[in-house]
Amino acid sequence: MASNLSSLLPSLLPGAVAWAESMAEAVIRNGSTLFSCCCVQLGRVMAMSKKALLLGAVCVAFVSSASAQTSYSFNGLVWGATPAQVEARLKASNLTLDSLPEKLACKIRSSCSLSFSGLTIHGEAEFANGGLSAVRIFTSGDTQENGDRLDSLRRRYGLPTSITKGRSKFDLDLYHWRSASGETILYDGGYLLYRSPSASRANDADAERSRIQY
Repeated sequence: MASNLSSLLPSLLPGAVAWAESMAEAVIRNGSTLFSCCCVQLGRVMAMSKKALLLGAVCVAFVSSASAQTSYSFNGLVWGATPAQVEARLKASNLTLDSLPEKLACKIRSSCSLSFSGLTIHGEAEFANGGLSAVRIFTSGDTQENGDRLDSLRRRYGLPTSITKGRSKFDLDLYHWRSASGETILYDGGYLLYRSPSASRANDADAERSRIQY
């Protein structure tokens, strides 16, 4: 049996990975209910064929990774969430969308952004491939306020992964956090930027291309 399964791995694995990735993304967007349905369906498939054990192993790995991806988050927003899900979460926190055209654009485009605001906050949610990929919070630049915010970030996320010193007294230091799953937070006193793992990787790749070119 083991030898037969090994011979099937090359043909099964690509499909298994693609299927598991889609399930993982669905779990991010739709929560534990869909995961339960996924497990029920997987059980039916496994009952039909022991070969589906491979799919099960890959699914568990990807779902575990997906559910652990959002450790750096603004207001409980989850990476991969749809614009509608983000809007609902923001409304629940008494934050409102600022632009109807942006909201309409997100209904027809997979890459878009939604500006939002509240009594003391203004920010922007960015989407790529239909899912939340980054959140940017604009800050006042006030020295006391920025110091308090930096202390809050340190208490919640620990010491920064790195600090880029400003080039002059007019440039603010840039504080950088990176989680185990690849999420990043950037803060320089003027803005606070949360990036998903995929957005962080894309930004790293862009920075590396620029470094090579110049």
